[in-house]
Amino acid sequence: MKALLIRIAKVPKHIANWVLTLFVWRCRELYQIAFFQWRKAMPSKLRCDMGDVLELIDFRVEYTFTRRKLPESIPTEQTRLASAPPSSDYLTRYGLTDEGGDRQFIINSFHQLGWPDPYPKENSYKSSAKQPVDGDDLVYDPVRFREGAPPYVVYIPRAEMLFKMMRACVEVKDASELWVSSPPESTPDGECKHTTNE
Repeated sequence: MKALLIRIAKVPKHIANWVLTLFVWRCRELYQIAFFQWRKAMPSKLRCDMGDVLELIDFRVEYTFTRRKLPESIPTEQTRLASAPPSSDYLTRYGLTDEGGDRQFIINSFHQLGWPDPYPKENSYKSSAKQPVDGDDLVYDPVRFREGAPPYVVYIPRAEMLFKMMRACVEVKDASELWVSSPPESTPDGECKHTTNE
């Protein structure tokens, strides 16, 4: 495990930042869907055009899970070899499993975000989170929808998921080598900077 952690620590900063930036952007896209689903479930008494709300939900679901769907992909062979798990029981041994099933206030799986799992055969449990097909498929747990307060954005990944993201960056020098190598149109400042060596 120590050797793997050393390799993870050597991941270039621009690669780690890019993966986390992509993750946060995807969480925000998921939240946009959740916000409009909350508005549909809890219409405003002041002003709420339900036709617009339904149209926005359908658009966001289609945009996030169809137009921007990432192809199924795994890390490069070099990354897979360098980031091999230390043992078959490493998830349990190092406290990276959570037997409680899906939790409402974290991102439970790559599937929930519409991302490919970099190590799909290593899941310690099967998430019940489903990708939405249409606007009626909730992206957040319904207990998160309360009258008068929209749900908070969920940014925290399950520990096992975060460790997989870190492992999938080992030996990566350019973002095009990542398992999530399809970048968004641009960064918030208008440029794609994911391949710079800063």
